Amino acid sequence: EPTMSINGFAAPVLPPNTSVLLPERNSLTIQIPFEVTPFAPATLQLTSAGAQSSPFSLPPVQPYEPYIFPTILNENRTFNSPRNLAPPGSVITFWATGLGNTIPAMATGGAAPQSPQPLAATLTIPGLEILYAGAAPGLSSGITQINARVLPTADAILSLDAEVRLGDFTRQARTRVSVYTREPFTVILR
Repeated sequence: EPTMSINGFAAPVLPPNTSVLLPERNSLTIQIPFEVTPFAPATLQLTSAGAQSSPFSLPPVQPYEPYIFPTILNENRTFNSPRNLAPPGSVITFWATGLGNTIPAMATGGAAPQSPQPLAATLTIPGLEILYAGAAPGLSSGITQINARVLPTADAILSLDAEVRLGDFTRQARTRVSVYTREPFTVILR
């Protein structure tokens, strides 16, 4: 079975149980190892049948590179959509990657434990009260689960634009992922 590494550290392929999070077909998603030094040059290498590929240069690894998966569950565990809203006050669950490790730190590629392990970084998203952001029980250690309450002041279509902060380092994630919270209204003037 082929394996991948970044700067000599194993880069696990995300397991099939994350397919609901990764609807793109014909793609391969790997976890950047927590051990890779941020801002350093990086190389990806594939090993198959005992042979190694030539190193492939990657851009320097960022400590955080947030990506929010386009799957959002409403409080009743149904998928959020324009026809299946998450009203203000309800709790939604969604998943992300690139948010860094947890406290205590997890091993790269391992399955997250069933017990809560919060992120080391702080996550803020306008329109949501973050109730939990940390290890996603049963999924890869590189996937973060976020449980959040939709605030009464949230827009009808809420864009999940996240900000990740640890110490002096801040990273913005602009996404195309939206939470539908209520029917947008239209004013008709006559």
